[in-house]
Amino acid sequence: SFEGFARYMLDSENCAFPFEEQRVDVEKMQHPLSHYYIASSHNTYLTGHQLRGDSSVALYSQVLLTGCRCVELDCWDGDDGYPVIYHGHTLTSKIPFRAVVEEINKSAFVASKYPIILSLENHCSLVQQDKMANIFKEVFGDKLITKFLNELDFNDDPRLPSPEQLKEKILIKNKKIATYSAPVSTMAFAKQRVMQATKDKHPTLGLMGQWFINPVIMMTDGSDDECSEDDDDDDVFEDDIETRRMSLTATPPPLIDFNDRSSSLPRRRRSLAAVDHHRTSLSPPALSSSLDRESARKDFSPTRNCYKNDGVKVPPKKRKVKKEIAKELSDLVIYCQAVKFPGFSNTVRNQASNRCPRSGKRSSIFGGSLGSTSTTTSSTSSNNTVILIPTGDCSESPKDKEAPVKTTPRCFQVSSINEASAKKLCRKHHYNLIAHTEEQLLRAYPAAMRIDSSNFNPLIFWSYGFQLVALNYQTEDMNQHLNNSMFEQNGGSGYILKPEALRCKTHPMFQRFNPMDKDIDMGPVVIMTLTVISGQYVCPHNHGGSPSVEIEIVGIPVDCTRTKTKAIHRNGLNPIWNETFIFTVKFKDLAFVRFLITDTSGSGVTAQRCIPLNCLRQGYRHVRLR
Repeated sequence: SFEGFARYMLDSENCAFPFEEQRVDVEKMQHPLSHYYIASSHNTYLTGHQLRGDSSVALYSQVLLTGCRCVELDCWDGDDGYPVIYHGHTLTSKIPFRAVVEEINKSAFVASKYPIILSLENHCSLVQQDKMANIFKEVFGDKLITKFLNELDFNDDPRLPSPEQLKEKILIKNKKIATYSAPVSTMAFAKQRVMQATKDKHPTLGLMGQWFINPVIMMTDGSDDECSEDDDDDDVFEDDIETRRMSLTATPPPLIDFNDRSSSLPRRRRSLAAVDHHRTSLSPPALSSSLDRESARKDFSPTRNCYKNDGVKVPPKKRKVKKEIAKELSDLVIYCQAVKFPGFSNTVRNQASNRCPRSGKRSSIFGGSLGSTSTTTSSTSSNNTVILIPTGDCSESPKDKEAPVKTTPRCFQVSSINEASAKKLCRKHHYNLIAHTEEQLLRAYPAAMRIDSSNFNPLIFWSYGFQLVALNYQTEDMNQHLNNSMFEQNGGSGYILKPEALRCKTHPMFQRFNPMDKDIDMGPVVIMTLTVISGQYVCPHNHGGSPSVEIEIVGIPVDCTRTKTKAIHRNGLNPIWNETFIFTVKFKDLAFVRFLITDTSGSGVTAQRCIPLNCLRQGYRHVRLR
């Protein structure tokens, strides 16, 4: 009968996307964490406004029950000696740290059994950091990851563990204390090798050992200043390996005789004559006395050029003060060690595409494998010189034979970038981003200007491989609806396997896929024919409305398009459109179909629904609106 047919059409079994019935595909949960999109929340504790909204412990439970797997904790010193969580330096209310941790423990694995990442924005003193660590261990117990899980984490080419391996586990994301100790005698020995190795080809580098307290790797910097934003959140410096970048001119510039008293330049100004006025080019002058050396040491800085081209000194840019990390808290950071995003220099780009095979031992901080010996490498180009610190077994030091210096494998490092800087990276370094995110986790969070807790379009960053795209879950806007649609897949586990072009090195489009390319070729295209027949109760608060259906394809730019039906005059109860549309989609793995019901009589958008194209079932189907 007609009534039976209507009931069949509206039954949950006939939904266009019955996400409640989906189950987790265990076979797809065996890849490293870096191969997944992970549902992530920004400032999870806030109920609304970023500057004056209330903070709530219940928000953590609410967000976790939706399947979110990465929540944020902004930790500050409490007046009673125990840490609190709130948006620092704002009018937002404060909530106890312990209450938040206990709430997370209650709801952690109800909606999904897969791992949770606690992203800490840590502003606490050492004493209260100790209390944080104790609370984590006391409340989470065995759920908390406190050590590496298996021997593969120590091999020559370690990888992040899979979600299946980390099932019902909690990871702490925070800065970590240096995991190596470099004896002073070892450092002095390394500096001697630098000076000796560069003496012949680069006589102007004679003061190299006096310029640097510790030996560091110097590489050409490209121009990746876009990554050094002054925002808050997790934009952190790396404590264990601070890489200073500078470019050195291959040909020494003409020098001034500092003993020439006839020169009209004052001594401090004359030391500038050896500086190439290019922003990233710097060479130390040849100095004739200890007094001149002391003067030049004050005038020159290997990390910045504080003089303009006209020789006028300008104030140097203020550096962020590094916060101390308590050892007890640092010991809980295993697979998610927060570091400042290093950017993509020329050297890094070459490493991303042509990674040198490892020699079978863990790498040293000096760039070579431990226990092996090699000479200092110097590669020159037309304008810049790359100087690498000599490698070798630290035991070669005549004064010291302590354990060699070690460094954290890159795959265990996580960086956070604000929205504006992330977009700039996507425009400039799309191929490098895909290579970077194949191995490491990368997090994007909303710009500080979004004080109303609005959200950006997460698909922008998903298409470049970002795994942790943090949104304000308290705001139910169109971009949050898109995020919800993405993570309704795979049984609501909070983990979605990325498309092969973004994670599989053997895929023909790996590191060739540019989402902004209008001529992209991803193989066979999808041609979708969609007919909008009718609707029921599409204007719930105005049955006399005039509804129209807008259909939008949300995806990479080449796939984005929208169209709409005609408006049905004064019938919001059971309008009939019966209109057909045809869409062509080139990259279906990141394509969504969005339905918007608009009351053209003045009520605006009355309902919506967003469905992943891969999950849209064929045939006569019913779309449940929200």
